[in-house]
Amino acid sequence: MTITEVDPTVPVANRVNVKLLRETLEWAHDQWHRWQRNEISEWEQGDWMVPTAQRYWELSDEDFQALINEGAICGTSCCVAGKVAFDLGYRPTVGSLVANPETGERELISEVARKNLRITEDEADDLFSGDNDIYDLYALAHDWTYGEIAIPDDVRQYHFGSGEKTA
Repeated sequence: MTITEVDPTVPVANRVNVKLLRETLEWAHDQWHRWQRNEISEWEQGDWMVPTAQRYWELSDEDFQALINEGAICGTSCCVAGKVAFDLGYRPTVGSLVANPETGERELISEVARKNLRITEDEADDLFSGDNDIYDLYALAHDWTYGEIAIPDDVRQYHFGSGEKTA
């Protein structure tokens, strides 16, 4: 799972891993819908990777475990960078570090995601910002892929409309 360094001289549209970026944003979009319905959402742009229970402390241990057992949640909440690393088999260790599934070595979540998405450090700073909402993420992807990744209508409506929950 060795990823070479990203060449910043190559335009982002010619190097970004569109498939991985799209899949990750679709997950965030689905989780955003869960949040809008006042359900447990595992997308948390402000955290690299945290136990979902930390975000939903009002749930009893039994209720939380039941949701995991049902497959309704996996028990880990994360930002888009954390989701990329998690889906590649990396597992949380401490803070912003994950364990490489092949070597067990600890790596920065942001670096794992950045290299696999094939984006520069500056682009990663933009995408992984904890201040991003769902529209910001899609707007970056839309710009980087020259529209190949479209901004969903409900996200556009949320952003340009009232900003209130739409579901």
